[in-house]
Amino acid sequence: MLEKAVTCISDWNKENREDFSIAVNLSAAHVNDATLPSEISNLLIRTKLKPAQLTLEVTETAELKDWQRTTKILEEIRALGCEVAIDDFGTGYSSLSYLEKLAVDELKIDRSFIISAETSEKTRFLLRSLVEYAQRHLKMRVVCEGIETKAQLEIALSLGANAAQGYYWSRPERAYDALHKMSRIS
Repeated sequence: MLEKAVTCISDWNKENREDFSIAVNLSAAHVNDATLPSEISNLLIRTKLKPAQLTLEVTETAELKDWQRTTKILEEIRALGCEVAIDDFGTGYSSLSYLEKLAVDELKIDRSFIISAETSEKTRFLLRSLVEYAQRHLKMRVVCEGIETKAQLEIALSLGANAAQGYYWSRPERAYDALHKMSRIS
């Protein structure tokens, strides 16, 4: 899937003189595979996609068996110029130490927190603290996931998130349709 996604966005960028980027989820098996950085490097060379145009997302619930190994692999990916994100943060059992151990650029807060924040001041306080901690102390961008309503977007903005994503803007669609729509907007 990684190869297909990178090839698709690279081909689109070349054909349309665009500069779009893409984010791809990695499984725990990928994150524990020491050959992943060289495979990504070869894929970037072959497709001519700029490394900064590729973000690799690791789900918080991924079974990371060997922290040192995983950290090394993620650091090697970042050294290529790609970005690394923690996806679905808040759905698993990780603590803030999880965030401190991994070399990542972006924290994606799971939509369940955003939904809860609509009615819970405690959740909003927790999220505001998490956003501030991630941005100031860990130097991460923060993305709120699962935004479906204007009220949820306003919550994300009030928390100080750097970005938001969700059905509020678009439902999933075929790559060609999404890229064609984006090229009309840009």
